[in-house]
Amino acid sequence: MSQSDSNTSLVPVQSSAIAIRGSASLAKRGLGELQLLESAEGWFEKAKKAKSQERFEESYKCLQRAVALDPQHAEAMYWLGYACDNGHGVPQDYAQAAVWWRKAAEQGHAGAQFNLGVDYRHGEGVPQDYTQAAVWYRKAAEQGHAGAQFNLGVDYEHGEGVPQDYAQAAVWYRKAAEQGHAGAQFNLGLLYYDGQGVPQDYAQAAVWHRMAAEQGHAKAQYSLGVLYANGHGVPQDYAQAAVWYRKAAEQGNPKAQCNLGSLYAQDHCVPQDYKQAAVWWYKAAEQGNATAQFNLGLSYANGIGVPQDYEQAAYWNRRAADQGFADAQFDLGNFYLYGQGVSGDYAEAYFWFELSAAMTTPSNRDEYIKARDAAATKLTSKEKLEQGERAGQWLSHHAPNRD
Repeated sequence: MSQSDSNTSLVPVQSSAIAIRGSASLAKRGLGELQLLESAEGWFEKAKKAKSQERFEESYKCLQRAVALDPQHAEAMYWLGYACDNGHGVPQDYAQAAVWWRKAAEQGHAGAQFNLGVDYRHGEGVPQDYTQAAVWYRKAAEQGHAGAQFNLGVDYEHGEGVPQDYAQAAVWYRKAAEQGHAGAQFNLGLLYYDGQGVPQDYAQAAVWHRMAAEQGHAKAQYSLGVLYANGHGVPQDYAQAAVWYRKAAEQGNPKAQCNLGSLYAQDHCVPQDYKQAAVWWYKAAEQGNATAQFNLGLSYANGIGVPQDYEQAAYWNRRAADQGFADAQFDLGNFYLYGQGVSGDYAEAYFWFELSAAMTTPSNRDEYIKARDAAATKLTSKEKLEQGERAGQWLSHHAPNRD
């Protein structure tokens, strides 16, 4: 064998030995890292199992162990934030929840980005900051997170954290709506109804409201009922209006309850039934719906659907009147003028007539002014001045309510 052959024969042997030792070392290190990661994942699986069985303290400790073994385990960090936010296994701590969500969010975890945005929106665990909320919503939204897309749409619609932009609101609502987000479907329908950010299109409003309504969204059910009642985007159909009003009303939507009551009172598609009208008006009135309060007051004043009861009539008219409902203010003035359900009081009658004249629509104003002027003849100049000032103060703090 030549010298050159000897040299060349030695090099591979030596190099091979080094390679074998190096491979063993790398394999050992790689195996160790793999075992570490597998161990972290094992602790995470234990945490999930404990959480599913509501063993929250054990779950929290397992999550901590998973993150200690794998500091990049975003999902474990997310659930640590969730545990802190809800007080699962540890005392509730919004600030610590935000810490964990930020760690996961910075690794691109969409759910953590969304939750961190919510924290900034509401000032939970971090200072309230609509701009930061929008920043984190956008990061999650761009990953396809429907809730973040919806919230970013809300921000654009109301100009919170971002410049107001109805077109952008529509863009983000649509992305969430196409994923089946009921709130986004409803809001997109409203934009179509009002022609904000998109061309006004009642048919499209009906399409999106129906999608949300079929998922049980009460406001969408009510709105779809309104569309059917008015024939906007769908053929006018009081029977369908009643169907959707009822669905929303049974979920406690006060506007739907009020409108369903009115369908019963007007003999539209349901058998006329004043008792049922009063039942639904009462449900809405209890929730503060001014129209329902006024209608219930009328029912008691006239004994329709309920026993005649002027005290109850005055009570419900007063509740509507306090909200600025002009017709209720006028009727309440008459109750004081004639002492029905309340003690007769010309000054109070004048006050409520003055408010009703200021709050009503032009078509009723002359009638209401005439009633006010008639009550004024029963007052001294001082009394009239006092009630006029009182009415002025009230009006400075209220806007017309024609719900």
